[in-house]
Amino acid sequence: MFLFILATIFTVGVIRCEANTLTSCPDIQSESITGVEGHWYMVYASTLRSTVRCTFSDMVNKGSNHFESTVKIDMKDNSPSQTMVSDIKKDTDGKYYDTWIDKGEVKKDPVMLKIEGDFLLEYLCVDYKNGTIFEHASIHSKTKEKSEAIKTTFHTMLNAKNSQYGQFYEQPLTDCSG
Repeated sequence: MFLFILATIFTVGVIRCEANTLTSCPDIQSESITGVEGHWYMVYASTLRSTVRCTFSDMVNKGSNHFESTVKIDMKDNSPSQTMVSDIKKDTDGKYYDTWIDKGEVKKDPVMLKIEGDFLLEYLCVDYKNGTIFEHASIHSKTKEKSEAIKTTFHTMLNAKNSQYGQFYEQPLTDCSG
């Protein structure tokens, strides 16, 4: 999941991202994530991306509180699509973490997954260990449906957890082949 977020921000081109004044990640954790398996379309995110046609992911339950996320980003203007694979695992503290490798070093960042009907909230907090953190939140739909009500629900939930992710922006689903 982290690779997906970094690729989205740095490679795809962020138009707007909210400033963050936190110096540590909020205390977040996933509740039951039954139902997270399946095919998901990104419908809202805390970043705007001008060169993306569609983003979707497949979540596969690997057992023992371990999920694999394969994300595909379809680009506009016949640019090559991007595919990233990430592992999300439950740790001994009961929280879920996105574990990934960066330049040979294993990284582990807290992630929160929340299912609400046909919608999935994904929240990730990256602590750069230098007093800087980056928060990313996105809402995914199994049906490509968008909902102002679910956007408000998840926004309120994140604010209650002291997140400073910013706000949700509608994401493109133009000619989404996924």
